[in-house]
Amino acid sequence: MIDLIKIRRDLHQIPELGFKEYNTQRYIVDILSKINCKLYLINTGVVAFFNNNKEKTLAYRSDMDGLSIKEENEVEYKSKNDCMHACAHDAHMALALGICDYLNDHYQEYPHNFAIIFQPSEEIYGGSKLILDSNILNELKVDKIIGIHLFPKLEKGKFLTSKTIFASSREIDISIKTKPIHAANKKEGKDSLKIAINLINYINRIKSKSSLIHIGYLSSGVSRNIVSPISNIKGTIRSKNDDKKICDKIIKKIIKIKRKIKIDITYDFSSYLPMINNDRNLIYKAKEKIPLAISYHTYYQGEDFSLYSQKYPSLFLLYGIGDTPYLHCSNFDFDDSLLKDCLSKLIKLLSID
Repeated sequence: MIDLIKIRRDLHQIPELGFKEYNTQRYIVDILSKINCKLYLINTGVVAFFNNNKEKTLAYRSDMDGLSIKEENEVEYKSKNDCMHACAHDAHMALALGICDYLNDHYQEYPHNFAIIFQPSEEIYGGSKLILDSNILNELKVDKIIGIHLFPKLEKGKFLTSKTIFASSREIDISIKTKPIHAANKKEGKDSLKIAINLINYINRIKSKSSLIHIGYLSSGVSRNIVSPISNIKGTIRSKNDDKKICDKIIKKIIKIKRKIKIDITYDFSSYLPMINNDRNLIYKAKEKIPLAISYHTYYQGEDFSLYSQKYPSLFLLYGIGDTPYLHCSNFDFDDSLLKDCLSKLIKLLSID
């Protein structure tokens, strides 16, 4: 049995951003090259295929990339880079490697083949789309796919899922451009910063019981004594059902501003991930094999596993890691002795047919 904690901590020290996971890929390939599987390299991703000469293949997916966050934890395995595994992808990869290590000796005991996916760029849009567009899953005859996410604030060692586990996720990108003018003559100009603030206030007033709307970034201006000629707004919409209505409201407001003030406003809402919808049959088959709580709650986290769930019967589970810092925090860490328990339960799911 491979050392899950060592692998997780090794990977924790070398996080890389989406589509730049070169050292991460090398680390994974080095381990998998000693295992009886066929490797497919897709950009910075890896797919390990265990060919049992069966008609169907069960896929298991982990993600690889880190976040553009400077780690604050003072631990011996602290990140050596200016980014961080603040979303547990280091643990996800360790677990996937643990599955591969187990399958090395046991894959022939199952009624299907296995494709273990190490997917790049989950945090930056495009990773799951890359894997799907490569057609590798069709070539390997995948007919169902499983994924998990370690999750703070859930009871340690507890698996949880629901029919719709994660909401949809849409990125908001808005750019406002005017002409620069000295502050002494600001009455003769148009202040992009003021326009941006008014637009943000409008967006923040949009009411929705089934959506979360958040503006997390605003940049503006070129100098303290120049009326700002450019402002950029970045935000997100997480929704259970009315994402389009919210987009339409924001677009109508932008068009109204453009007509009234005669300025250049561009927007892009095209980066979109749908909800993760789990297959009901897979949920109940999983419940027969491991302790699994079934909830009716939908979380507002976004996850590009959703693109797999649109094409294949899918099962996405949350695994509780207790009272840790939240995901995407600079002090995120967890008790990685839990990995052994998590792996033992994941192995039981490999027999789902």
